[in-house]
Amino acid sequence: MKKIIFLTILVFSLVLSGCILENIEVNEDKGQPVAGDEQEDEMVDTEEPQDEEDDMTTEIKVYFIDKQVAVERDCATVVEFAREIPSTEAIGAAAVNEMIKGPSMKEEGVASNAVPTGTKLLSLEIRDGAAYAHFSKELQNYGGGSCAVSAIRAQIESTLKQFPTVDSVVISVEGVLQEEVLQP
Repeated sequence: MKKIIFLTILVFSLVLSGCILENIEVNEDKGQPVAGDEQEDEMVDTEEPQDEEDDMTTEIKVYFIDKQVAVERDCATVVEFAREIPSTEAIGAAAVNEMIKGPSMKEEGVASNAVPTGTKLLSLEIRDGAAYAHFSKELQNYGGGSCAVSAIRAQIESTLKQFPTVDSVVISVEGVLQEEVLQP
């Protein structure tokens, strides 16, 4: 009978200790136990980003109109800015979309965006060294003038020609080629 009571107490003790240990985490840095429930709300991730995360972004260049030079009537002079974007296989489209967003507040001091507000890149295809960029109708809302046309073309072409697979750029709006839609 003593054996049965002893075994019952032993089993009961092991079950209880297993329940208590279930709520204890081990601090990997120091190898010390920490209470899971007590520390959970206070845990903050303070670790620096790892190399893995660095591989998840790509630096691209976007081009905007140089404000100073534009004042001197050279409308097609662009200035380059680096942007960090999420890595993607569609890097050309991502670069154009960044350019469409326009200069950051910091960049606005020296650059402006000739691409009209609301413009969207509908598709981008790179074939035989040519980038075929198809835009929404808002690209035509530039107000006219050869200076505006030159500025829009310069921004789009410079942004796409940064890539080694692009030698030339063909711009279209709603299926109509640039020669017909981007007129002064």
